[in-house]
Amino acid sequence: MKDKRFYILLKIIPVMTLAVLILEVAIFAQENEAPQAPQNLRIVTDVTDFTELCAAPGVLVCEGFDSQEALDWDEGGGYAGKGFFWNGITPAPGQGTLDTNIKASGKGSLRFNTPDPNGPEGAGVAGQFRQPFGADFGEGSTFYIRWRMRFSPEMLALTKENTGGGRAFKNMIAHRGGSTCAATELTFENTYFDGYPIWYTACGARRVENVLPGSIYQRQQGDYATCQYPSNLGPTYCWHYSANEWITFYWKVRIGTWGENNSHLEAWAARGDGPFEKIFDKSDMRLTSSGDYNYLTLTPYMNGRASEGTPTHPQAYVWYDELIVSSQPIEP
Repeated sequence: MKDKRFYILLKIIPVMTLAVLILEVAIFAQENEAPQAPQNLRIVTDVTDFTELCAAPGVLVCEGFDSQEALDWDEGGGYAGKGFFWNGITPAPGQGTLDTNIKASGKGSLRFNTPDPNGPEGAGVAGQFRQPFGADFGEGSTFYIRWRMRFSPEMLALTKENTGGGRAFKNMIAHRGGSTCAATELTFENTYFDGYPIWYTACGARRVENVLPGSIYQRQQGDYATCQYPSNLGPTYCWHYSANEWITFYWKVRIGTWGENNSHLEAWAARGDGPFEKIFDKSDMRLTSSGDYNYLTLTPYMNGRASEGTPTHPQAYVWYDELIVSSQPIEP
């Protein structure tokens, strides 16, 4: 009887081992499948679609930049203010530019001029637009930001030489209150004018990147896992900006525990009416805190501009439109 049980056990063990192996293979395949855009994530094609997005559950901010009033500085509300400002001055001289000709939808868009004829020659030459979330996001919470952005060819042709020492220009910053360079910060930036976005936190202390064997830095993940410094950085390997078309950016920021490697950052982009592509996907990101996230700033602030000489680049432009902040996925 004992020998019979032992014989049966010997027959069962290989079957159980095979089942475990099959399960492990299935899990590995699922974890390593090609990244996909969130279900139903789509491009806005007109003002009706944008209105539908704004009506989705969880939406806190819906800004179409359809009037000058939307751009003008306003001290109202329980936060530090909203609207366009320039070089620390509120209200700014000339304010932000309402462009009623080039827009993603509605009656207008927010345009930044670099350089601004009314502005200085330094880093903040084009000004900034500040927008409160209307809510705080801290440990254990998730927020979503979606916006459209457009670059003139001159903007993407900026270099260290023609900006007089410039090192980068920002796209968008999520932060706490009026502190855009602090522990609580997430910034999209065209670093060193390389033509593709870098995502960083804590005033540049950490990038949303993976360190691979051989001191190789994976600058983007998702659909562009081949974007690796120092070798594979061209358009074939990395998601790159493009001129004269609207690009939709979409962030998902899940905050884990402050100071621990358990926050999850994801970002997608879509050109024109094309499909969304996943640029960033890092689930072991360390986020730190100087207070919860509750603000964002739109700006092409240019680090180091005019620090080593006189800028010689021609007038360049950046446009923003269809800004949404939500506590739930923006995917109707």
